[in-house]
Amino acid sequence: MKRKNARAYVCPCRKPKVYLAGPDVFDKNLNVRAANKKQICADYGLEGKFPLDAALDLSTCQSPQDRGVAISAANEALIRECDAVIANLTPFRGVSADAGTVYELGYATALGKRVFAYTTEPILYTERVERGFGPIDKNTGRDINTQAVELFELHDNLMLDGSLRTRGNPLVANPNALQGFVKCVEMLVADLNENPL
Repeated sequence: MKRKNARAYVCPCRKPKVYLAGPDVFDKNLNVRAANKKQICADYGLEGKFPLDAALDLSTCQSPQDRGVAISAANEALIRECDAVIANLTPFRGVSADAGTVYELGYATALGKRVFAYTTEPILYTERVERGFGPIDKNTGRDINTQAVELFELHDNLMLDGSLRTRGNPLVANPNALQGFVKCVEMLVADLNENPL
């Protein structure tokens, strides 16, 4: 999958760890998706970490809520352990990205991690809102429920696009998820080669 002219990251000390965020964890083929992404990372000199790789013991959890909280804490710990995050921001169960993935991207950003993201959805956020919830008045920027809608020609909420763009890593839009992911890996490797760990 590695592109012919792409350079892998080579660090004498260790392989950079990359947290692979996204709703892929809910997919019925999640093991295949995880293996593919980890292999791509390895091909580029990186170590991919899928959310399910988090160190976790659910045997002491007494309730579903306890299990959910334990998974959340384990994923946060795994993000702290990683050097970067690549997030799949493809809309999930609605017009916007998966809420958990959005949180993980924000958490990593707040920790000063390198952040990259991709989406398979080429249609901008405003048009997706309009398709899902009805027309938007272009004069007022409000939907049929008189709620304001962001009219910034971005792929998702301005905080997502903005956090990526201000770090020089615009959201990659590619209908092929694996190609979008590879582009993010290449952007990360270029950043690491320019600014080593």
